Amino acid sequence: MQSRRSIREFKDQPVDLNQITELLELTRYCPTAKNTQLLYWVLVNGAPKVRELSAAVIDTFR
Repeated sequence: MQSRRSIREFKDQPVDLNQITELLELTRYCPTAKNTQLLYWVLVNGAPKVRELSAAVIDTFR
């Protein structure tokens, strides 16, 4: 984790749903503020839906 970095170059290929599920399961063990453990995830699948949600978020901040 000390050498982690963010990369915003995405490949045009889908991620295996089993890998996503495994990663989301691992987040159950992540620490939360004051151990509140209120974590919620929304999985967005497909480029059209991602573009739609991106546009909605951008409009919200205008």
